Amino acid sequence: MFALYESYSDSFTVPNLEVKSQSLSLESTIQELSLQDFLIKSSYLGKDIAPVFEANPLLPGVILTDHEGKFVGMISRRLFFEKIGSRYGIEMFYKRPIEALDCFSKIDVSILPGNTLIVEAAQKSLDRRPESLYDPIVVEIEPNVYRLLDVHQLLVAQSKIHELTSHLLQKQTQAKAIQTEKMASLGKMVAEVAHEIRNPVNCIWNNLIFLTSYLEEISKLLCAYDEVLDPSPIINRIKEKIEYDSL
Repeated sequence: MFALYESYSDSFTVPNLEVKSQSLSLESTIQELSLQDFLIKSSYLGKDIAPVFEANPLLPGVILTDHEGKFVGMISRRLFFEKIGSRYGIEMFYKRPIEALDCFSKIDVSILPGNTLIVEAAQKSLDRRPESLYDPIVVEIEPNVYRLLDVHQLLVAQSKIHELTSHLLQKQTQAKAIQTEKMASLGKMVAEVAHEIRNPVNCIWNNLIFLTSYLEEISKLLCAYDEVLDPSPIINRIKEKIEYDSL
């Protein structure tokens, strides 16, 4: 079949891959990934597109536009070769405008905003019908500006984010374990300090009972002295100074 393909048409630009640095985080979006920039008018023939796919084995599909350059659809690499290779595919699609293949297939094109999170986009990609599961995703990076995202690249990015999430979760678990160990050590130390305080306090408290009894007995003795002896002026002055009656 490849022998039937002609050279590139001069009517459209050779696809360009926007390669971007993939320093991913949990908040990374699909517009941070490497995107394919290949748009053609839907009026072009299938034979114009075939050599582009042949020369670019990593090109996942083409974006179709109308004569004004507005988005009208997307044809995946898988669908193109599947239909071209089918019975009567050459007559129906190879020599006719590519819009015929688009209308005949009636596929649901996944279009996502460029600010869609990678993890969210991966989930939406996996929710598609089985026959479209590995078709590229159309990314609208700006109003009416579209690029193609290879679903394999999307899943690889999602896997990297999953690894990053697991690593962060592991670090949080370790930090929590360390914090728990610190709190346990602190609790043990507080218990030991409380024990050291409790022992002398209990000793003082228990001896206060005896001390009160001793003071009562001394007070009785002093009262007996007051009744038997006449206090001297010196003792009276001392009593006034210490407020003996109140004491």
